[in-house]
Amino acid sequence: MSKKQALILAYSAAGITAAGMADVLRRVTDVPVSAEEQTRVQSILKPLMNMALQDGRAFLAATVASTKGTKEDKPDQVVKVRASEAGTIYGAMKLCGFDVVKMGWNAAVKAARDALKEKGVTAKGDKVLTDVEKAAKAILEVQRNKLPPNINDLPDEAKLKALADAHQAATVAVAESEGRSMARRIVKTHGIAFSRTLLGYIEQVIAEAEQDADNKATVQHPEVADAEEPKRATGKGKRKS
Repeated sequence: MSKKQALILAYSAAGITAAGMADVLRRVTDVPVSAEEQTRVQSILKPLMNMALQDGRAFLAATVASTKGTKEDKPDQVVKVRASEAGTIYGAMKLCGFDVVKMGWNAAVKAARDALKEKGVTAKGDKVLTDVEKAAKAILEVQRNKLPPNINDLPDEAKLKALADAHQAATVAVAESEGRSMARRIVKTHGIAFSRTLLGYIEQVIAEAEQDADNKATVQHPEVADAEEPKRATGKGKRKS
C-alpha cells in the first residue's frame, strides 16, 4: 500500500474527505464568534488531531488540490487561504497544547500564531531562527559552494586560507543578496518614486554618519588632526606632481 493510499484510509477512518473539508472551509466566516462558528471550527480541527502532524498537513494540502479541475487550474483561493490558516491552528494545537474551545476562526488563528511565536516554532514544527541564525545559516550554505573541491588535500596553511576566503566571499554574497531583497521589497511596497526619494535620504544620512565618525575621531585623536593640518595647508601628502 502506498503512503497516499494509507493516508486516504486514515482520512476515511477520521470521517473526512478532501472535498468535504474544502466545503467546510468555504463556509468559515469572519463574523463575530457564534455557537455555529465554534462548532465549525471544531469540525475542521477535531479529525486532524487524530493524525500525526505531517499527515494532517498533507490532508490540508490534498484539500486545496481537490478544488482544482485539472493540474493546470489554480486552486480555490478561499480554500487555499483557509487551509493555510487551519494549518496554523492545527500546528499550534499539536505543538503547543493550544485549545480552540469557545473560539471563533479569526480569534483561533491569531491566538495560534501567538502560541507558535512564543514557543519559537513554525506550524510545521521547525525551529524559528533568529536573524543572526538565519544569516549564519545562509553564510554557511554559500560558503560550502565556494570551497575548492580538493580542500581536504591542501596543506594546512592553504586549507585555512581557502576557508577564510570562502567565508569572506560568502559573507559578502549573503549581505548583497539580503540588501537586494530588502530593496526589492521597498520598491514593490512603496513604488519607484518613493524609493528614489528614500535613496536620497539614505545617501544624506550616510554622509552625515561619516562626518560624525570623522568628528569623533578628531576629538579622540587630536594629534592626528594636528599632524594632518600642515599637509592640508601646503597641499603635501595628497599626490606627487
